Amino acid sequence: MPILTVRLSDEVLREVDMKSKALNISKNAYIQRAISNLNFKINEDIKRERLIQASYKVRANSMEINAEFDSIEYGKKV
Repeated sequence: MPILTVRLSDEVLREVDMKSKALNISKNAYIQRAISNLNFKINEDIKRERLIQASYKVRANSMEINAEFDSIEYGKKV
């Protein structure tokens, strides 16, 4: 496994130390978990943004299609 050197402020390192002790895991395991969680969140944010953008692209077509379904179901004119 590759090694990464990271510089942390004293405050962040104290918090890492406290949290890792509270979870009964090593500081290394805590930092790995934190990075994995952040990567997951960022990936979810990217997916959400892509879905929003795709939704904007098809919004007009969706409204037209919904109007067509309304006309079929309720006899409304499009």
